[in-house]
Amino acid sequence: MIATAERPKQKCRVVMRPMQIVDASALLELRNSPSVRENCLQDEREIDVVEHANWLADHLAGIVACGWVIIGEKAGCEPRLLGSVSYGTQTSLGSRAASISVSVDPAVRRTNLATRMVSQTIVDAMEALDVLVVGAVVRTCNTPSLKLFAGLGWEDMGVGVYEGAEVRVFQYPVGVRP
Repeated sequence: MIATAERPKQKCRVVMRPMQIVDASALLELRNSPSVRENCLQDEREIDVVEHANWLADHLAGIVACGWVIIGEKAGCEPRLLGSVSYGTQTSLGSRAASISVSVDPAVRRTNLATRMVSQTIVDAMEALDVLVVGAVVRTCNTPSLKLFAGLGWEDMGVGVYEGAEVRVFQYPVGVRP
């Protein structure tokens, strides 16, 4: 018998960059995955290409929304979307306020990607959108997201009801840079 050495697993290089039009289909696939849909606040249904294109156009324009993606790159493999973070202005949160949305591919959850995504984009997003406050509205059953914002030191504003779901509201500490 000939002994063979196992090849070491190649590590995935992670790149964070602003959203681009080339990300459209991967973002739509991530948005429509069941585990992401079950935590959506406004709408748990699958969205169609036209609705998604309008959402992405707003984010690419960077006026009322902006966003970043995390891409995993491995030698010899096609780059793969691992997650996204987006910010949108919200008049319901008050003047000069925005909300945050974070999505991570279920296959790479519990790897601190969401923490890195939020920490590395929050200041740029606030500057790009000219906002003073960023809020996160999280379903109380979404334990990973609750831990994410609490762990990042976001202020817990309490529990409420949004679109019929029990939610916890977090606010990014004004004047604090991560």
